[in-house]
Amino acid sequence: MPSSAIEQLSQLSNALIAYWPTAVILGIVIFIVMIWLMVRRRFPAAKPSDSMQRHPSSASMPVPVLRGISGEFCGSLIELDEEPVLIGRDPKLCQLVFPASMQSISKRHCIIRYHARSQCFLLVDCNSANGTFIADAERLPNGGSQLLVAGQRFYLSGPDNMFEVNFEAPR
Repeated sequence: MPSSAIEQLSQLSNALIAYWPTAVILGIVIFIVMIWLMVRRRFPAAKPSDSMQRHPSSASMPVPVLRGISGEFCGSLIELDEEPVLIGRDPKLCQLVFPASMQSISKRHCIIRYHARSQCFLLVDCNSANGTFIADAERLPNGGSQLLVAGQRFYLSGPDNMFEVNFEAPR
């Protein structure tokens, strides 16, 4: 019995020695195909029509803006992006700067920011002395915030410093 087991083992080892290159090549091919399938699943090829529908050109997208309705910035149009715009009298900190003589506006009065994902605007009071107000609503709490939608207005200290957030057609 032991001699037949040794003979079978010998025949098996001879067969493996004769055919090992085929097994190795087959294993490599299977490995490459599996990698290719994983990459393809993770990064599917985009069709040109899909990319056109999902990502319209920036030239056709409406632009979020802050418009001055009354007061110092009446008629002004400021394009907004993800970066916050600080409004106040301090020229070192603020992007929209009121004159130093306008004591009703705080040095750091409020912040307006556009959120592209939600297409909303966020208004934040910076603990202003005379308040940040939502038009037709109430005063924001000191340090409080409020989401605004396109067309909504707010003012600083009084209605004579009114702003509106909205979207404009690209220029």
